[in-house]
Amino acid sequence: MNTQQVMNELARHEDPERLVRILDSCGGRSTTKDLASEMGEHPAYIAEITRYLVELGLVEPDESLAGDEVSLTGYGRSVVAKIEQSFAAGGRRREVIRRGVLEAASNKRKVASTDLADHWNGPPLEPSPDHDEIVEAIRFLLDARLITATRVWGGAFSSFGIEPAGQDALDQRRRLVTPESSSTFNDYRDQSNNLTQYGGNIGAVGMGNRNTITGTVTLGPHEVERVRADLKTALELVRDVPEIDQQIVTEAIEDALEEVEKDEPKPRMIRRCVDEGLKALSASAGTAAGGTIIGLLQGILGIVQP
Repeated sequence: MNTQQVMNELARHEDPERLVRILDSCGGRSTTKDLASEMGEHPAYIAEITRYLVELGLVEPDESLAGDEVSLTGYGRSVVAKIEQSFAAGGRRREVIRRGVLEAASNKRKVASTDLADHWNGPPLEPSPDHDEIVEAIRFLLDARLITATRVWGGAFSSFGIEPAGQDALDQRRRLVTPESSSTFNDYRDQSNNLTQYGGNIGAVGMGNRNTITGTVTLGPHEVERVRADLKTALELVRDVPEIDQQIVTEAIEDALEEVEKDEPKPRMIRRCVDEGLKALSASAGTAAGGTIIGLLQGILGIVQP
């Protein structure tokens, strides 16, 4: 999985995402017992979640404490930073509110939208959603034919019910997003329907050639694969360069990878991301790993230069 797919996976499951955010707020390290207390869950359940997050490469156990203490990896901190960006931009928050309203409809609670705003019982949010946000979520779910609701006075809604498609969306943890929205980390509005599998083809859709980067630079399939492979290699080496701000370099390389994986990636965006990474790497030019990463990124610039 690449970062975009990991974030998409976390967006489907409230508790793992909540755990990494809490772990980050604790300074990146905590015990499963303390995390269980913070989340109001049983330690065994938290241990199960942490094993899942270990598989994703987001956290790692501290073997010196028999695995009871866990900490965010460098990659985990980078992912949490992107999640927080998406909440700040509003897109991720909107999806969480939509899920809470859908759950309320599934529970057949006889409440109005004003009740949900006054007493939010959905996924934890700070601050709690206001009535306008609740109404936006209801309208989205109505338009998607996931729920039923009756509009009443003052623009409020009541008499929630769930459609079969809505129950399927809950049961299968589907993303509650707008299909046509563009894919971007900073907003994270609605990425689920526009994801490209990691390692998939990229290029000019409908032109018969899915191995071409469109724009001012055109690459053949071998060049595309080289850019992808060199970015992945560079990303793996970042943790071996303590002299740099690893988060900045990691994010720059990951953003370049995300651009490469798009159906119509923009070479100038790849160059911009690579340039950001090179700037942050300047202090590591004399180290073996740093020099290797710089060489890889400079080679990529040579491929995508106009």
